[in-house]
Amino acid sequence: MGTFIQSFVILLPLLSNIISHATYFNNCSPVLCSVTPTLGIPKRCSCHQYCNLYSECCSDIINKTTFYHKQPYRSSYYSCKDADGSYYYQIDRCPPNYDVMEYVNNCENPDSDDQLQNIPAFGKTSKILYRNLYCALCHEEEFILWNLLYKCEFRPNVSFEDITSYVKNRCQSTLKPPSEDLEKYLYSCIPYISNCPHGNNNTEQRIACESQPIALIYLDKEEYFIRTKYKHFRFYKNRGCATCNGVSEVPCKVPYPKANVKVLPTVLTVLFNYHTNSIKVTDKSTAKKHTLVELPSCPKQAVYDINTNQCRQVIYHPQLNCTTTSLNESEYYITNDGRLYLNNTQRLLNQSEFIRDSQGIISICVNNGTNNISNINDISKYSVAGSYITLVGLVISIPALAITIIVYLCIPDLRTLPGKLLISLLSALFVAELLFLISSQVTTSTVLCKSLAVVMHYAFFSDFLLDECHVI
Repeated sequence: MGTFIQSFVILLPLLSNIISHATYFNNCSPVLCSVTPTLGIPKRCSCHQYCNLYSECCSDIINKTTFYHKQPYRSSYYSCKDADGSYYYQIDRCPPNYDVMEYVNNCENPDSDDQLQNIPAFGKTSKILYRNLYCALCHEEEFILWNLLYKCEFRPNVSFEDITSYVKNRCQSTLKPPSEDLEKYLYSCIPYISNCPHGNNNTEQRIACESQPIALIYLDKEEYFIRTKYKHFRFYKNRGCATCNGVSEVPCKVPYPKANVKVLPTVLTVLFNYHTNSIKVTDKSTAKKHTLVELPSCPKQAVYDINTNQCRQVIYHPQLNCTTTSLNESEYYITNDGRLYLNNTQRLLNQSEFIRDSQGIISICVNNGTNNISNINDISKYSVAGSYITLVGLVISIPALAITIIVYLCIPDLRTLPGKLLISLLSALFVAELLFLISSQVTTSTVLCKSLAVVMHYAFFSDFLLDECHVI
């Protein structure tokens, strides 16, 4: 027994040290992935496979990440934001050249009372996490909304039609990723101060803060955070950022509090699944566990809003990498599934094949031209039959005009006053038709395109006047 007590006394400092180490953040530990992390204590850098995209990699894996060959995301587009109690990097800014101001405002300044503006969304193609669906749309990407889960302590004695209004006022709401497969694309983060205050004109400190790699500094006292803007922050990006924000001395070990998670008893859960457009009610107090109800179906360009119990239109505006032409309202109509029907050609275009600007004007590609035989079956607002007729007519007309002009020039007896008027008329028509034939090939030079348009307009106008003179 005495030997046991003696051994325990010897081991007590060691156990005390382990417990102490487990509850302290070490601001002097190596910034390496090879260093074993302490349970519950965040690392000073990231070992995530996508860490290069957010410029957070530890020095020993900077060139070993999955996307090390890609340029990091622009820091002006994303920030570390809360989503259901956890922090993830989210794209919360629109590109500066995006002109649909409704989407820009809803992305960058969401209305706290609007449920849809406060639900994160994954990009359908990139799997990037956006603050909401409008941030995805302004980055020209279709979206997958997170699900909305309500946890209720009591079972409501209301009809299913009234359950949405009940849970909004009586139950705790949380957000859940749309599927487990998408959870691997989440990038956890810690909000930290990464810049110097505007009043700090020390260039050396600014450069140190901005250029030094990430090496998180944790401080637990209020006096380390002078500006009220950062009253909820406890981390600095690196020692340089701490220094330029007025921290004169950084302690190595700082007490790190453990998170106390309060779990409320749950009797009923209501899951609004935007991906499957359904509501799943789970009642733990009865034998009937699940009730699945389909929400009213919405068109492809709309999302069901549970606050208003109506479909809300959210139009995807892709960018077309081609020369475009605008459509008149009489030339098309939008189908119930969000596609574009062209009246002249009787063709249906998917949402990726047309764009709608902020004034509602629709444009499509015109890279085929009415006279380009290689592209004549591509998207156009003109009928294919009309395009072929125009092409064949020009191919026959232009050589015939050239032959007629040559004949009149070679035979002196034909060069009378009416003959000269006819030569001028045919020459103007020849130039106009030739330019009409080749103008569709000029898509890269704006100056050349405008010049051809001016000359072609002048040629057709001259042909019209000379034709009148010839008749008179």
